[in-house]
Amino acid sequence: MPATERKVLIGSLIVAVGLIATALVGWRLLADKITLSGGAIESSHQTSFSTSSSTSAYTAFAPRRLAVMLTDAHPVLDAAHATLRDGLTALPYVDAVDVYPPGRRPEPGARLHDAYLTLGIDVAHDRTTAGTREFKATVHLFVGSMPYVSHSSYFDHLTPPSLRFEIDGKVEHASTSAGDKSTDQAIAAEISKELVKQVTDKFNEWHGLHAVDFTWPDALIGDYPDDLDIPWPAGLELEPLVDGYGLMRHRHAMWTTRTNKPKAIVQAFHQACTDAGWRITPGAVLEDDPKFIQRYHLRARNGYPIEIEVFEVRQRSGKRETGEVSRICVRYQHRFDRPEIGAAFDQLLDNDQLDIARLLTHSLNEGRANRFYQAVAETHPTDPQLLLELARYYHRDGRVEKAEQTLAAAYANRHRARDVAKMADALKKAGEEMGFDELVDPPITAEALTKLGYQTVEQLAGVSRTVGLNEPVLIVRELNGKTHAVDLYLAPNPDQPGEVQLHMHERHGDHATLHSRHGTHRDNDGRVYAIELLHDDRGMLKVRFWQQADHPDRYDVELSLSRNAPSRAEAQRKPGPLE
Repeated sequence: MPATERKVLIGSLIVAVGLIATALVGWRLLADKITLSGGAIESSHQTSFSTSSSTSAYTAFAPRRLAVMLTDAHPVLDAAHATLRDGLTALPYVDAVDVYPPGRRPEPGARLHDAYLTLGIDVAHDRTTAGTREFKATVHLFVGSMPYVSHSSYFDHLTPPSLRFEIDGKVEHASTSAGDKSTDQAIAAEISKELVKQVTDKFNEWHGLHAVDFTWPDALIGDYPDDLDIPWPAGLELEPLVDGYGLMRHRHAMWTTRTNKPKAIVQAFHQACTDAGWRITPGAVLEDDPKFIQRYHLRARNGYPIEIEVFEVRQRSGKRETGEVSRICVRYQHRFDRPEIGAAFDQLLDNDQLDIARLLTHSLNEGRANRFYQAVAETHPTDPQLLLELARYYHRDGRVEKAEQTLAAAYANRHRARDVAKMADALKKAGEEMGFDELVDPPITAEALTKLGYQTVEQLAGVSRTVGLNEPVLIVRELNGKTHAVDLYLAPNPDQPGEVQLHMHERHGDHATLHSRHGTHRDNDGRVYAIELLHDDRGMLKVRFWQQADHPDRYDVELSLSRNAPSRAEAQRKPGPLE
């Protein structure tokens, strides 16, 4: 089951409750008064945003193509969305931002965007008197993998390995302005800076946690079948939003409408699906619940890969009132089935694309999973999550001693996990389940480190290899007669998206430190390179990382060893009779 995380900002407070938490709302009030030679504006705005994300063991966040969809036509919204677009385009991992005015939608049959930003405005007051403009409005923003998402979600073996996320909020703006500060652009600037901050801050956070350095291969992209057999209620007309293909989905479409009769629409689909022989999944909400506030919801399937979901998007919380207008959405998806995922996995494994193949392990049968772990074992992995799964594979296969050794290696490498404490707990729990002794840190000796894949500076001298981000070079360092374990690797810079840092994690005895190096450079062609010099009792090891021109997600690593010059005493020492 996925671990669902919902985070809410209340000032600077972050609340996270367990693995599954309810999203609350963060609120703040900002007031500004700006006076310039060309005019003046006095404004205040209240912001409330909730965010949530849902992850599994392996989750990717790759928002390369974004769509901004406007639900209302207003000059202030036009100017605000332009600023939002520019802020998103500036993110180094975003390739394109497409904007769709009201009434226009992405071309049906095209590849789906990676994220959708739905933007609307409710203007309560807009009046200009004697050169002074009074403006009051609420701007609504929703961000998700679809224009609207259901709050009834699940994770199964056909779920694509992409992050589920949403940002839902509003900015309530009120201003009094004069001169050139009363223009729509000036007012929009006050609103859009908060929108840009909310979205880019969360995107950068999720990118830091779930970024991938590859593009999805064609084998995992659907082919958009023309046939669309949906049991649609007679006479019902809904507005089409999106209709295309994407990651592990042949077709993914959504329709919507605003109505004061949401129950009638959900019940009509329930009847149509039942009459057509579709299977209604448990948990449908077709009637008002007097005890709990629930949204109307229905999910039906025609064979496991094809399903339709009808759900209500409530615009506010509280008891439902008679005649209340809410939004109803209908979502259709035709996902890859297990044989299709298996065929794509085989192709990935044949091409040695293990970094992508590992994201599909939840979808594999036992035979393919075993093939994956056998291939992984030959790469001598250092990722603790991957080592944990490899240990479980060995244990299922009856290789208990190998499982215990691999789990110990995972524990020794737990410092590479994004959440070290959480990983340590998971490893200890796995050890208990497999009946192993309590996990402890191995001694920092050359012999123990060699078993974990570390190499001495002498073994590394003259070696060349290729690595990706967060893929370490493991070094046994002898310094002043003491043994050190050194992990040297490149990782994304969380403070500067698109840039990388050189990290050195060094352990000696019970002492552990993580040194972040901001000294990566770029050559004349824009390629990243970094150099680290490690002093050792046997010489100086020079480690150079250089970004490949044809594959910017890969780095060539060259290692060379320069012997230390002898000390004056050693140079003057006379050889003994046996030398």
